[in-house]
Amino acid sequence: MASMVPTVESLWCSLLVSRIRWTVSGALSESRALQDVCGLEMPSLRSRLGKHIRRSVCPEIKWQDECGSCSRMGDCLWPRMLPGSAVGLPAPAPLASWLLTMDQGRLLSTHFHLDPMEFRVFGRALDDAFADALGLDRRRSGADPRWLRPILMDGEATHPLLPLAWAAPVPMSPPPPPLAAGRRLRFHVPLDLKTANHSSPPPMGDWLRLGRNRVHRLVTQNGFFIWPKEDPRWSHLSREANGASWHWIQARHGTPWKPLLKYRIELTGWMGAVHIDQLPDAWLPWATLLPIVGVGSHIPYGCGLASTLTSESIRGQGCEPETSEPHPRIIPLKWQDGFATKTGG
Repeated sequence: MASMVPTVESLWCSLLVSRIRWTVSGALSESRALQDVCGLEMPSLRSRLGKHIRRSVCPEIKWQDECGSCSRMGDCLWPRMLPGSAVGLPAPAPLASWLLTMDQGRLLSTHFHLDPMEFRVFGRALDDAFADALGLDRRRSGADPRWLRPILMDGEATHPLLPLAWAAPVPMSPPPPPLAAGRRLRFHVPLDLKTANHSSPPPMGDWLRLGRNRVHRLVTQNGFFIWPKEDPRWSHLSREANGASWHWIQARHGTPWKPLLKYRIELTGWMGAVHIDQLPDAWLPWATLLPIVGVGSHIPYGCGLASTLTSESIRGQGCEPETSEPHPRIIPLKWQDGFATKTGG
């Protein structure tokens, strides 16, 4: 593919994005199941999902082997679907081709270059992980245990994806509307850029540069090409990021989830809402994709994602309206006794 001038559509098509909404079917009522889903913790669900993906593709006798030396490496889906969990792979490991999130009571999965076989494995494993997380085991019955139903998100319309059709490529979802100055974002999960400290939220320029690097890696993994590594347009784009700015309407540093003690990971970061004050034209295509693609650390566990908001929706979610104060209201949080609690103020 020749070098391209990035647009929202060209980057989206290079990422080959399919967004799936998972709804509940079967014996459980929709209202009860969705209420239970809202209480799920994404890191825990993601950990269970990884366990069931591995069980479905890797013989238990090989679980302790290094993937890089495994005789089944060539046709195994495990290192392709969870490259960060596979062991013995050449560094740097590729990025996972999917992510999972909860947004406004909806369980969503986003896939980049979705392979039909991988999607079948993903759907089965997610169904098992969902049952585990709710303390239910529907596999004991003689009927098909599937009770999650995938629906392709296609703008305002949705299209159910029947299991029998999963052998064919899953269609792409349309790109989101462009992000521009004056728009607002809500970070409902921790944003950890590693470049920021715990006393002040990260600037927009850092978010843009790190997000661009992630998008570029995903595009390259899909076999597409933007600019050569030495192309001066990369450095020009980085300088343009200095002209981007946002201000935090409300900000808090902490986590809504329990620590992943098994992995010794505490998923903390900045949460809240931002208003975009300035966004250079060169960054518009990249910034439009970042809320969906994710930015920062621990993205596979549900961190680094955002959603676009209007002023009315921000107020409806308890975020403070804009003020003339130079600094946002900061609410420090920490995990204690099973709850994310304020540490002061």
